[in-house]
Amino acid sequence: MPPPRPLRASLAGLTFLLAGLAGPGRVAHAQQAIVTMPSADITGPRQLFFMHESQARPWGSRPYWAGTYFLTYGLGYGTELAATVFDQGVYPNGGTGNTTLALGFKSAVRLFTREAPQWQLQVTFGAMALTSLNDGGVGGWLYALQSLRLPALRTRLAVGVSYATEQLYGAGVREFSLIASIEQPLPIPGVRGLSFVAEWFSGRHELSNLIAGLTWHPTPTWIFVLGWKIPTRYGTLDVDDMAVVAEVGFFLPPFGGRRPEDRSVFDD
Repeated sequence: MPPPRPLRASLAGLTFLLAGLAGPGRVAHAQQAIVTMPSADITGPRQLFFMHESQARPWGSRPYWAGTYFLTYGLGYGTELAATVFDQGVYPNGGTGNTTLALGFKSAVRLFTREAPQWQLQVTFGAMALTSLNDGGVGGWLYALQSLRLPALRTRLAVGVSYATEQLYGAGVREFSLIASIEQPLPIPGVRGLSFVAEWFSGRHELSNLIAGLTWHPTPTWIFVLGWKIPTRYGTLDVDDMAVVAEVGFFLPPFGGRRPEDRSVFDD
């Protein structure tokens, strides 16, 4: 059984993750993906965000490591540009991964901002052009999701759809998937910006995984992620198919010298 092709999503935006808690009722400036699945957050105007993700399985008969690198730039008006290099790694067969360059955008539109601002109802959508750096093949990725935040618990839930070609989903695969995520701030005394997150892609492609873990946003600038990936496309649970996911990302000050604000782009 071939190892799953690790990917990071920004994916599309390049992608990286995080909804943190600065304190009761406060949401920190968040990351641009929930690990692989795009999040509802958008990079702030004139800001740059960079993240590295490693997926690794140092155990079993098929150990591997794969890295994804992504960069986003906030245009304002709820839109960011994204550039990602997926799946550059080391595999047991001597390969370096199905390396893909992705270029695109992500946009978000808030709904009912006057009638129900506390729910943070939002539609997020994006598109990326995909180019294989191995064989030059081209394709694309489209996605859209609906999200909301439960006011009392500050839990953010999102559901949506994703369509991608083989440059993202794996050789010979073009299909629609359902996507879903949860982001739950953890109000632990003395620990700033810690959240539990989980995401899921349906289907039988290389992103068909359940990934759960913790994100830590200790300052408005830095983001750290540690998670566990469980492939769901095989129909069985085998630790030799699973992997550890670790990410580190940071925001650069907007052009002009201001540091990132300690709030979500869309926080009220």
